Amino acid sequence: MNRSNLALSFLTGFLLAGCSGAGSTTKPSIQAADILEPRAQMLKAMDSVTSYRKRMTIDTEGGRFELDAEVACPGRSHYRTARNSRTGYDDYYIDGAQMYFSKGQWQTRQFAGNAPGCPGDQKNGFGPGGINNVVSGRDYLTLQRLSVLADRVKLTKGDTDVVDGVTCQLWEASFKDNFGAPTHVQFFVGINDNLPRRVLVNAPGTLTEIHYWDWNSPLINVNSPA
Repeated sequence: MNRSNLALSFLTGFLLAGCSGAGSTTKPSIQAADILEPRAQMLKAMDSVTSYRKRMTIDTEGGRFELDAEVACPGRSHYRTARNSRTGYDDYYIDGAQMYFSKGQWQTRQFAGNAPGCPGDQKNGFGPGGINNVVSGRDYLTLQRLSVLADRVKLTKGDTDVVDGVTCQLWEASFKDNFGAPTHVQFFVGINDNLPRRVLVNAPGTLTEIHYWDWNSPLINVNSPA
């Protein structure tokens, strides 16, 4: 298996591992308060949001992994994964009920706390790591997903750019990822609100892009699929 296929399998496996149960939590090696700017600013800004949408794609020689999420806090979120256009997980969290498709029908089980991806989703295993990272992408924003030495990575301030009509500050860094491959990451962060709009991660054979939009939009409604 070449590196790109290995990377896609590793990333897909980790993401999906957090979806099957609420009892396991992966704790980051550093706390948000210890993260250097602007990562701390992004996390702080996200802690007060009411809603957003997110799309992540990982392209390798082995194909494409996709994850789409929509979040309406505090109690509702939905995410769907696909690999090479084949749906993996399609889970809804609706005011204390998790709904997922299994054995030809929608199943329901209860969960405690805010919906995954919402600020304060700390109960029932939905803290930092696990399903919260799947929905929110915080593990990419802190770089914990990419490097065990993320706390040593220094971000450099670049030019400004416009993403979805929002003026953003570019922050970027180059380092070696957990596979030892040279990796370049770019964050496009809203100048006025410190919220991420776009994240690009380039490594040999792998391109990851995360797109955030509709921050704090009152038009996001996550409704039961059944």
